[in-house]
Amino acid sequence: MFTFGTWWEWYAQQKKLDPVKGGQNWQELRYNLTWSYDLDAIASTFHLGYIFYTYPNNKGWNTQEWWFGLDHNDAWMWKKWWPDNEEGVLNPTFRFYQDLRRAGANTAWMEIGVSHEFQVCRNTTMTPSWTLGIDHDFYAEWTGMSRDNTTRFGNMLWGLDITYDLTERLALPANWGNMSLTGSIYFSDALGNAEDDGAIQDEFYGGLAFGW
Repeated sequence: MFTFGTWWEWYAQQKKLDPVKGGQNWQELRYNLTWSYDLDAIASTFHLGYIFYTYPNNKGWNTQEWWFGLDHNDAWMWKKWWPDNEEGVLNPTFRFYQDLRRAGANTAWMEIGVSHEFQVCRNTTMTPSWTLGIDHDFYAEWTGMSRDNTTRFGNMLWGLDITYDLTERLALPANWGNMSLTGSIYFSDALGNAEDDGAIQDEFYGGLAFGW
């Protein structure tokens, strides 16, 4: 299955972030092409993707990235307690990203995560998540610090997504598919020497996503 997605960031305080140059409030735009394939033998889905990054305030950062990942349905682990359950409980995931512009520098970013979706009420779900980010010289490349070919923990990301299915409310025809609105809030906990050397800091952030 092929999918296309886009993501953008608009930052109201751009001039405070960069008081000298200022710049547009629109900071980043991504286009993501993904091919997915179900691996039934291991109850997983394999993803292979390509991302285009655009930075209006710093066109020198414009770049492209390839990535791959696995989403695993861990229902089999819990059959002793929930024999009729076919849905994942922890839904473990893995992601590997490599920036093509910096491929020669051997930089990479990896993520291991878990999450679970809960039905809150009619048409509304809540999904808490946890992700461990692993840095391989990725921060060093972005911050200009020296690279030493090391792999280290980068951050722990704690998240909460609340999704409302708009399909019924909008009375959409069946052939229109589904539409949803998601509100998200995240806390990124910087880890170890990635935080000590100033590459990243703890931060809260959130946003809205529309899906069709």
